[in-house]
Amino acid sequence: MRSYITLKRPRILGIGLHLHWSALVGAGVLFGALIRQPIHAVLAVSSYFALILLHEMGHALMARRLGYDTNGIYIGVVHGLCEYDSPHYLKEDAIIAWGGVLMQLAIALPLSVLAQVTPLGANSYFSTVAAILGHFSILMAVFNLLPVSGLDGQIAWRLIPILWREARDNRAAGRAAKSIIQRIR
Repeated sequence: MRSYITLKRPRILGIGLHLHWSALVGAGVLFGALIRQPIHAVLAVSSYFALILLHEMGHALMARRLGYDTNGIYIGVVHGLCEYDSPHYLKEDAIIAWGGVLMQLAIALPLSVLAQVTPLGANSYFSTVAAILGHFSILMAVFNLLPVSGLDGQIAWRLIPILWREARDNRAAGRAAKSIIQRIR
């Protein structure tokens, strides 16, 4: 991936972080648009890239939880990519796909609620962070769950029929075991 710059520091969860050149240009454009309010500009740029990074960290954490190595996190101007070993099972692949969205929502929902129901929402600095890491992040999570090629939803929604089949099979196995136990008695 030649168009990415590999950062020596920071390493996120021990995983190498790679930044696409377009992300630097995007950060510059966003910062330039908000330059009259430099603190807001820094908060907006940081929050935007934190949103992408948190999403990819969710994939990385879920992949690690399932026993797969994570090889890198790649950040672009409008997307990210967590590179991990290929899962052995479709169920695990779907669970990893959900990891990014769930991590995003774990941060976005509380921030959005805090911005709405506490005095923090009146603080302009907090509201900048809450707008991007909260409200915008929720919209991006929902968009990312669309069952479209290139988005997590293409793989994530496959988990529903898998869990349905497992539940059905478990119920059938339970009925069979109950029947055998009754015959033994």
